[in-house]
Amino acid sequence: MDPAQLQQTLGSFKHHIEALYASALRSRKRVAELEARIAMHREGAEAPPDAVMQSQYGEDVLLWEVLGRPRRGFFIEVGAFDGRSLSVSWFFERIGWSGLLIEGIPERCAQCRAARPKSRVEHAALSRRGASGVTRFSVPTGQPMLSFHGTHESHRQRVAREGGAVVEVEVPVTSMDALLEKAPPERIDFAVIDVEGGEPDVLDGFDLAGWKPRVLVIEDNLIALPETPVTRVMAGRGYVEATRLVVNRVYVHQDEREVLERARGWML
Repeated sequence: MDPAQLQQTLGSFKHHIEALYASALRSRKRVAELEARIAMHREGAEAPPDAVMQSQYGEDVLLWEVLGRPRRGFFIEVGAFDGRSLSVSWFFERIGWSGLLIEGIPERCAQCRAARPKSRVEHAALSRRGASGVTRFSVPTGQPMLSFHGTHESHRQRVAREGGAVVEVEVPVTSMDALLEKAPPERIDFAVIDVEGGEPDVLDGFDLAGWKPRVLVIEDNLIALPETPVTRVMAGRGYVEATRLVVNRVYVHQDEREVLERARGWML
């Protein structure tokens, strides 16, 4: 087999694997949605028609299963965009959860606020502890989901390839701790942090020892490397990296024994 034929065969194999993964993910999502509908029906409630899982890689399926299929809880999603597109927390709110959503793009934050009435929506860029005032937030006009406030060089290169022109907008800047202190939740069941390279700064401003979210799903686009800024920030903070989901590291608090066991054995 010559190099061209080998490349074609590998490409075909990769496409086949991706198609199988997508099919399996759709099936697992539908099963989870049905489980939630049955649970709600048993309680005398009906799930709305749009109580569907929207995540990109199956993060919502993972959280539903490793947390034990809870009907109610509290979530955080940083980088919430419009509140629905590729949202990890959308499904949970639709079945009765509430939470805190943070988005930096003004227009998308307004859409999020309209779409997510049961949750608190904050317009802000999250940064390190003590951050306050206003900052400049970078929005690629061709791919706004790649927007960022502080990132690494590889993401800047991706934006240059895929994002089109970058517009800077002024937005409030704060820390996770400051937002949570406004209305402290009794418990945080999960927190999703997807801020295109700014995750270490968000984590610096998030007192994990104090708030103790049960599960953290943290995007790490450098996940192929043996050590990254995310792993360095998370070291020694009371969390175990239980599994990975494409570009996400899934951390479980060390005291959550049952959740940790389920997460370690989780497979799509």
